[in-house]
Amino acid sequence: MDENIENSGEESDNDSILDLDLNPDGVIRPFMFKPQHSSSSGEEEISVDKETQEEIQEETSTRSRLGIREWCSCGNCQEMPTENECICCQEMDVLGDRLDLEGNKLQCITEHDSFGPVCLLADVLRTALVGMHQVRNDRLENYPSNE
Repeated sequence: MDENIENSGEESDNDSILDLDLNPDGVIRPFMFKPQHSSSSGEEEISVDKETQEEIQEETSTRSRLGIREWCSCGNCQEMPTENECICCQEMDVLGDRLDLEGNKLQCITEHDSFGPVCLLADVLRTALVGMHQVRNDRLENYPSNE
């Protein structure tokens, strides 16, 4: 009999844990399990990042990137229809210290071994699109065709 009382207590504890992890609507949301920064040093790092972003935005807003490709550092960028899309992979620091299979530092994200299979295959992109809409709990209105 004591075991039943203990088990029911454990179940209610588990239920309360689940309630904490879910939003009020009961759906798990992206990044909801991401750790929160609580130290003052973390806040300083965030403010530095914001300052750096503001400097980059000020610098790029003073000169238009449309119609020119001087902003491209990797040599593979294409002219895009909007200024927001005119950004080089070198500006975003997506490469970091990535190396190719031979151990050479990559100059462009397109040189990465996984770029083709992950970013250029239509089936992979379609799967990512559907997955993104499922995670967001959005409705995918115009599902892309197989073309």
